[in-house]
Amino acid sequence: MQKSLKTAAEDNRYIPAEGKPKILVNLASGADRQLMAKILKSEGYAVLELPGAEGAAAALERFGPDLIITEAAAVLREVSGSGRGPGGVMTGQKKALLLALVERDDEAAVKEVLVAGAADIIYKPVSPLLLCRRVRRLLNEKRASGHSL
Repeated sequence: MQKSLKTAAEDNRYIPAEGKPKILVNLASGADRQLMAKILKSEGYAVLELPGAEGAAAALERFGPDLIITEAAAVLREVSGSGRGPGGVMTGQKKALLLALVERDDEAAVKEVLVAGAADIIYKPVSPLLLCRRVRRLLNEKRASGHSL
């Protein structure tokens, strides 16, 4: 049974102007990737799972995500290429924000993903509540800044 828009708004869920926001989950671990995809789908997002950097650029063009969640700076560099801007990557006329997943206490990885273009980071192990709040915040900021979803 689907919640009404009023109920979803009361839950502080992200409500898109049109359609579902698209999230590309690009994690090496199949279990982590599937769990994160399940959490995000339960929040109403369209999710595409991708296991590594190979094929990421093609997936960007085909899927046109609003947000990319990945754990490796190398993947961030691969998907961003020359279209990288602060906190995201351009996919055609659309900006996809980058959310990086990093190990807690790995300051070098945090610096690396931020230099590679991440809009924000989230630490492993991921709290489902924190993940959903972070994704909502990034997408709401993107919409408020005038970028289309």
